[in-house]
Amino acid sequence: MASPVTSPDVLPSPGQAVLIRFDDRDTVVWWGKGEGDREILAAHDGRLLTWDTVEEAVSFAGDADWKIDWDSGIDSEQNTLMDFTGAQRRLENDRHPVEPHSAMDLWNFATDVSHTLGIPFHDSGTMADICHEKITKATVPYAFGLDEYALKWTPAEFKVVRRIMADAVHVVRTGLGRESTRPA
Repeated sequence: MASPVTSPDVLPSPGQAVLIRFDDRDTVVWWGKGEGDREILAAHDGRLLTWDTVEEAVSFAGDADWKIDWDSGIDSEQNTLMDFTGAQRRLENDRHPVEPHSAMDLWNFATDVSHTLGIPFHDSGTMADICHEKITKATVPYAFGLDEYALKWTPAEFKVVRRIMADAVHVVRTGLGRESTRPA
C-alpha cells in the first residue's frame, strides 16, 4: 500500500527505501538525513509513511519529486534490510540470546523514530551507554581494533538491555501505527 502523502511533515533529503522486518512483517520506510545530518524517517500526522515494497517506495518518491539517494538500494535485490526479529525473540524468551546486530539495528532505528516523531525513548544513562557500546563492539568489533567480541552481560546490564529493547519495540510500533503499550 503506497503512502498517499506527497508532502509529509518530515522528509529526509536525500532519502532511501529501507525494508524493516518487525513483528514478523516486512514493511518499507523512507529513511535518510534530516536537519544537521540527523537520521530521520518520512512521516506525517505522527506516523511513519510505509510501503509494501522497495520499488513502490522509490516509484512514489520519484513521482513526488523527493530527493532520492541513488547510491542506495532502489529495488528488492539491492535493498537495505533491518531485521529486528532476533531482538524481538529475546524479549519473548529469556533463554534466547541477545543477537547483537538485530539489537543494535532496533535500538538505532527506535532512536530515529523517536527523533522523527517526538516519541520518548528511554535509552540513556551510564548503564545504557555501556550496553550500547557492548552491542556495537559485538556487531562491528573491527571499529574497536578487535577481531571479534563476545557479549557478556552482568545481571544489571542484561536487565537494562531488556528494558531498552522493550521500549524500542514500543516506539517502533507506535511509529508504525500499530497498537502498543509502553513496557512497565
